[in-house]
Amino acid sequence: MLQPYLGRVIKKHRKQMGLSQQYILDNCNDASLSLNTIRNIERGKTKNPRVHTIDRIACSLDMTRVQLLEKARELKSQEAIDAQSLVLSAPGGPMSSKAINYIERCDDAKIDEILNKGTAAASVVVAPVNGGASSFLNRVFRRASTLNECWVKIVHMDAHFVDGETYNKRDFFSFLFKKIGLPTSVIKDENLDADDLCDAFELWAISEWKAFMKVILIVDGLDQMFATAQTHSDAMALVGWMTHLRSAIAQGDEPFNNLVLFTAFTGKTWSAAHGSKFVHQALPLKLEKLNIKQIGTMFEVLAIDASYDDLNEVMELFHGHPLLTHLYAWSLREQKDPNESKKGALNIEGGYQAHWNRMKQELLFLLGTEANVARTLNTLADTSCLDSWCKSIAELDDNYQQGLRVIGLLDGEIGDPKICQFYFIAMEKEKQTQIKDEVAHA
Repeated sequence: MLQPYLGRVIKKHRKQMGLSQQYILDNCNDASLSLNTIRNIERGKTKNPRVHTIDRIACSLDMTRVQLLEKARELKSQEAIDAQSLVLSAPGGPMSSKAINYIERCDDAKIDEILNKGTAAASVVVAPVNGGASSFLNRVFRRASTLNECWVKIVHMDAHFVDGETYNKRDFFSFLFKKIGLPTSVIKDENLDADDLCDAFELWAISEWKAFMKVILIVDGLDQMFATAQTHSDAMALVGWMTHLRSAIAQGDEPFNNLVLFTAFTGKTWSAAHGSKFVHQALPLKLEKLNIKQIGTMFEVLAIDASYDDLNEVMELFHGHPLLTHLYAWSLREQKDPNESKKGALNIEGGYQAHWNRMKQELLFLLGTEANVARTLNTLADTSCLDSWCKSIAELDDNYQQGLRVIGLLDGEIGDPKICQFYFIAMEKEKQTQIKDEVAHA
């Protein structure tokens, strides 16, 4: 049955031509045709539209009925291929854009609106540490790649970084512009500093982007940029450049007048740049932790039987953190034993340990020194339960609390913080390790 696909093809081509449904109606020259009929055809509600009607609509789109039907068949075939290529993606890294177990959150619904209607010149994904920002951007890239007459590129900044190395602002711009397409000969010219590279990129973009109706640039991995920068200002230079892009887009300056920019601020990036002009101007796309309904969807997709009480227990364990919840669900899927899965989580093993190590790095960056991290962990010294710990945290500075909340360690409101069992136990284990180390070195 081609009708639903035919309606979508008609709607897509009408919008690409910048035409309204009223325009289609006026140009069909058919007294029996109404605006409601056109709407129903586009929505797939008309099961058997008349051949004469489709001929008229096709003509108003400068096409023939045969061409419309052929494009509808192509769309149907492509979606069948896409459905067959969906995969289950194991937790532990960015999910494939075709991962069937990716759980959409509220702001996923804004992707198509931004791409098709241009409702935001620049968008910043804000998520907890390991909260799915890269997976989200992969899906932005996939959807953008389906648009006609559109230049699309995703840049993974963290793919360029080597452990133990540090980089200056010219390095960062070199990584970015090389991936976007600036000639290597320009990037390797040692006479050009970071500002010169930006000027060269602008000239390149004027030439390369003029043939496209829309330009989608997605930049991921900025949190690792701050971790590897030689100085804070080296990393902030790229954030400053994005502010320039955002202003140029808003003012309609070539070559950025058709640009839509996506990036993500998580962990270190948010800690360092949340007060910047760019963050305040860009549209925030907030990837909240999963709610109990979304956790239920994850379990259903992974074919795991779970009662409402089971899901509530998972919520208490992780407060809906996407990675931690997914690690637990994946363990259940493989070994089917809730007790063993919970034991692995609370013993901070495997992927849980990797996540906790990352969280400790974020705490160090946020708090500045090992001593401050230790002090935060030591708030457990006189507490033996979650409620007591939360009360002690509630007495901390609001900005400090907000930082812990953005990286995902805390939940709840300012003044009434909450923490999941996993993080509470992880910090308790960390404190015990510190005590043992102090005794060993005494």
